[in-house]
Amino acid sequence: RVMGGAGRPPPRHRPARVLDAGLGGGEDAAAKRRGGVVGGARADALVLDTAAPALLGLPPSHHLDALVFAGADPAFAEVLVAGKVVMRHGQHLQQQTIAARYTSVMQELWGAAA
Repeated sequence: RVMGGAGRPPPRHRPARVLDAGLGGGEDAAAKRRGGVVGGARADALVLDTAAPALLGLPPSHHLDALVFAGADPAFAEVLVAGKVVMRHGQHLQQQTIAARYTSVMQELWGAAA
């Protein structure tokens, strides 16, 4: 077990504290305040896949810790941006279009370098 200074245990839920600090810093940088869950506010959300290997058997209070430290595979069932689903079942809804465009650009870049 990793200990904090002077033999104290490390702070609990460090990823949550870092996330909160980052969100606060983002607010300051963007000169915008989070509106919370209120009518008319932008809605960005991540929906966890509780069957993801990194989350199995963990209490919900430790899911953020697992997302940050334990899993390499996506653990999101859905991602919403501005209230619209952009990813479902681990795949971006425009994944084929994005992959095709990416492939085209890479071929152009590498073709020019050859």
